[in-house]
Amino acid sequence: SGGEVQVTLVGEQPSIWGLSEAATRIQLQDRGCAPPSQPQGRLAGLARAAARPEWACRRKWRNGSLGFVHWASQYGYEHRRHESEQTMTIENSLTFVFSVSSDFSLRSARVTDGGSCQCHTCCQVFADEAALASHL
Repeated sequence: SGGEVQVTLVGEQPSIWGLSEAATRIQLQDRGCAPPSQPQGRLAGLARAAARPEWACRRKWRNGSLGFVHWASQYGYEHRRHESEQTMTIENSLTFVFSVSSDFSLRSARVTDGGSCQCHTCCQVFADEAALASHL
């Protein structure tokens, strides 16, 4: 069996970024979406280890001041725009779950008529398979 991709986006991001279109293009199977307050997909069926206090994320990510409290905040997860200290509210955010078939890597690229390779995820074209492999 394949794996699973989970993407948490806020507000209009799914439509602005074309999430559904991108998932369809690379043949991911939509398994639904829900607020990030509870584990989704395969994570929902797992028994959680007891969180130790020293694992918790910083206060503003676990007290609700940024919106929903993400279920993984007790394990240190902090929802951010990027790796800096810039934060974002997660109010109205959803976690989208997609399943990935076991042959995903075989479908992640195609060879064009000219012999170049195109990434199915971003549609960028590369000169050869080696260049594409370093991109993936």
